[in-house]
Amino acid sequence: MTRGDRYGDLLNSEAFKLLSLFLLLVLIFSALYILFRGSIAFLNDLTAIVLGFILSIFGLDAAASGSAVRVNGFGMEIVDECTGIFEMLVYAAAVLAFPTSRNKKAIGLAFGIPLLGLLNMVRLICLAFVGMYYPESFEFVHLYLWQVTLILLIVIVLSIWILRVVKVEG
Repeated sequence: MTRGDRYGDLLNSEAFKLLSLFLLLVLIFSALYILFRGSIAFLNDLTAIVLGFILSIFGLDAAASGSAVRVNGFGMEIVDECTGIFEMLVYAAAVLAFPTSRNKKAIGLAFGIPLLGLLNMVRLICLAFVGMYYPESFEFVHLYLWQVTLILLIVIVLSIWILRVVKVEG
């Protein structure tokens, strides 16, 4: 087999097609995000309100004002990256690129996007507690630990959908 044959086989492979479609969808979703960023800015405020409400349920002195949350004297600013929108876009691209029926894709989106939103809120709650009790660790937990964790959560949610709904043997 020549080198050209190997590249031709790669370009025609299902994995390459899946990866190409996934990357194309990520690019399209990213462009749409940039185009409509102003229209979805309310997500920052909404995330802050929900976070403040949940923290107050825990009996903490929490309040949201715009996209800012104060909890027991610790302040957090909710920016686009805090809403979980990027994780949801990557997950949606993976689901839509996966070779299965439209019905199973719809189930994957209906199951995974709210779940990732919930997991993102758990992340924000954890970060609020870290910020209150271990402020010197906040940057590490926020920028490193949770970034890796979010990637793993996307893979886990996607895997659950593939194994339980699409029913591809693992």
